[in-house]
Amino acid sequence: MGLELPDEPRTDAPAAGVRRWAWFNDRARLKIGEHQYRVEISVVGDDWARSRIDVLVNEPLSPEQKAKLVEPGAGKPELSEPPPGQ
Repeated sequence: MGLELPDEPRTDAPAAGVRRWAWFNDRARLKIGEHQYRVEISVVGDDWARSRIDVLVNEPLSPEQKAKLVEPGAGKPELSEPPPGQ
């Protein structure tokens, strides 16, 4: 794809057989125009034919996005709906 990302990514396994590498804007330092972006790369079952690269807007939440947040508490999720793609 041609992106060269500095520093080490954060890594996790959001689901069985899935590995994900993430560069938030503090690491990716990816800015296009006035917009900041973060980058995520994921692969399923170590099969790079089943990989995905996401370049996502990483800016402060809009009022509409803030309205979807649920304050964490006993037994309550942090978000009222799952992130896109899940």
